Amino acid sequence: MELHATEDMTMKNNLTTIYVVRHGESEYNALPKEDHYVPGQWGIRGASLTEKGENQARERAKDLQTIHFDAIFSSDVIRAIQTAEIIKLERQLEIQTTEILRER
Repeated sequence: MELHATEDMTMKNNLTTIYVVRHGESEYNALPKEDHYVPGQWGIRGASLTEKGENQARERAKDLQTIHFDAIFSSDVIRAIQTAEIIKLERQLEIQTTEILRER
């Protein structure tokens, strides 16, 4: 099948690219493995990013700085929101949070 320029452009305009980014290191991630999962320890919203996690998010933000985003979605846990906030710093977008994006 041969595509002409107008057909090719129409197809490109109908594509959606989704970038999935995992949060940076959290206080929970930094614990020794034997200390993982203490029920209720971090509450529903979870643990915050560590300094290392914030640096990881800044590095990811650099990787994505030239990419245009129409929207930013995040789980409603604190480490994910903090990561999304760092990535969106230079963008005029509101982060849309939802619990359906939480880890399962």
